[in-house]
Amino acid sequence: MAITVDIFCRVIDNYGDAGVCLHLGRNLSTQESACTQESAFQVRLFCDDLTVMHTIANAADYTNPNLSLCPWKAPLDHYEPSDVVIGAFGCRFDTTTLAALRRSQQQGGRPLIINLEYLSAESWVEDCHLLPSLADGLTCYFLFPGFTARTGGLNLDRAFLAQCQAQLDQVQLDQAQLDQAHTVPPAEPYTVSLFGYDNPAVARFISALERDGRRWQVQVFSGLAQDNFNRLYQQNLQIGESWTQGSVTCTIVPMTDHQGYDQVLLTSTINLVRGEDSIVRAMHTGHPFLWQIYPQDEQAHIVKLKAFLDCMERTLEGTIPELTERMALLRATMLSYNEACNGADPLLEPNFIALLLERCGPLFTAWARHLCAQPTLCENLSRFIVSKLSELKA
Repeated sequence: MAITVDIFCRVIDNYGDAGVCLHLGRNLSTQESACTQESAFQVRLFCDDLTVMHTIANAADYTNPNLSLCPWKAPLDHYEPSDVVIGAFGCRFDTTTLAALRRSQQQGGRPLIINLEYLSAESWVEDCHLLPSLADGLTCYFLFPGFTARTGGLNLDRAFLAQCQAQLDQVQLDQAQLDQAHTVPPAEPYTVSLFGYDNPAVARFISALERDGRRWQVQVFSGLAQDNFNRLYQQNLQIGESWTQGSVTCTIVPMTDHQGYDQVLLTSTINLVRGEDSIVRAMHTGHPFLWQIYPQDEQAHIVKLKAFLDCMERTLEGTIPELTERMALLRATMLSYNEACNGADPLLEPNFIALLLERCGPLFTAWARHLCAQPTLCENLSRFIVSKLSELKA
């Protein structure tokens, strides 16, 4: 019999929270349970804003017999816990759900309750990953996605990983051909995907594209990225409309489902991304990316950004020549894109785009190859679930 899983999600950060939960629910519902020959997990995904969920859901999600998208109203009229219950990002259970969980754990130890935490490269995460805790009268375990073997891994599906790996293999082949034939890179126009929120640095980045001289096409996703663009340039562009300045054309494109967004990330020259869900996928493509990290009080998000860059540098040590210098450029660029640059702003350099592509390009490729070889969050989580449920059953 398949293991049943409930995931609870409150939408706070636009598409980000819903995206993480949908990817995880989809992955669990299409993967055989690790360490066993059981069928895929049976997943119910409870969300307090199904409009957002339906915007990003793929067509196959609605015909997947192992995945159900359920409205989460507070409180639920009735709730019977599954074998595993995952609360995403510290969301509080409603009174009906909480009472049912307490009653069920007191009677038989189940369900296994997991707190899915935010992605972080900070060192303390490794010490807290999978630790038990008592909260609201429930025994829960902390699940921390991360970049090392002592964390939960990253929230990726094998199909997308295979696409990324195939593209990375092609990049290696193309580079070998370039070295042999002394030819130039692929023809213009080059493309940028822009998904983000309010960010003044977007204007500096687009100015850098103009200085580059090559033809660039920027896809600005509708919603908050569109609003930010219109404010910066005093425009009122709607979906399908474009704005051109010099060699750069920016077009407002509709928000797409997960499958469509994956293809955008895979085919864009540079990806400007926001939040946890989009950065995880952009990193695996091997294309240059800039990450607008979710802002927190007391600049805690900048601490997280620096920890991520430190982790990246440690991982790539010994694999790339002039690593320190390349990483210094990438650090300054990421900080500038998050309005936290203390020194010279690389976005203002006359040849910034060339530097990003040529000097930092190998960093993105090597980092993606490393990530593609790691176990996924779903694989690590399913092993933990099977192990813990066996303990509870004993």
